[in-house]
Amino acid sequence: MPHQLTTTSYAVLGLLSISPMSGYDLHQAVARSIAHFWPISKSQVYAELGRLEPLGMVEGTAVPQERLPDKRVFRLTTAGAEALDGWLADEPAGPLQMRIPFLLKALLGHRRPPGATSALLQEVQVAAVEEARRFARFGEFLEQAPGTAYARITVLFGAKIAEAVAEWAEEAQALLPERQDRAGPARPAPRHPLELLLAGPDIGTARR
Repeated sequence: MPHQLTTTSYAVLGLLSISPMSGYDLHQAVARSIAHFWPISKSQVYAELGRLEPLGMVEGTAVPQERLPDKRVFRLTTAGAEALDGWLADEPAGPLQMRIPFLLKALLGHRRPPGATSALLQEVQVAAVEEARRFARFGEFLEQAPGTAYARITVLFGAKIAEAVAEWAEEAQALLPERQDRAGPARPAPRHPLELLLAGPDIGTARR
């Protein structure tokens, strides 16, 4: 029943297509890989496994451990593989969408003390530069490993995004106003320029 699955469901199926894993191992795999662009919490991992197993998409097997409770290792079933392949073949890529808290804070800079947005941009730039370095080191590591072309594609995306964020943060500093300007619904006419953003053209939806 592929129509019951979400993108997170397919992400779990996709990781299990690489190797059978326990819920704990699966969450660790998420943290090391797709968490950079599709974060899944530990509770979500177990919830997805609990939903996918009754659907016949995954199958769990108890595996004994020395001095530890038995663990359940999940593998992808034929039905799960078919659902995953169908999603990969048929689901459109969709528009680029990201949830970026610091960008929301930058937009609402008129509500913050003077200098707060500048400090935020500096923090973002430093973090982005370090993130770009981490991705670059990981990319170099993957170059030495066979069969990692698809992983290198996603790592390259992460590196380019981090580099772009660092460049944006530097350029954005020059756009900050010299004086704090507080906007709000109590402000009398004429309308505040920020209101134009709410009434302007839609830049967040791709037009086909």
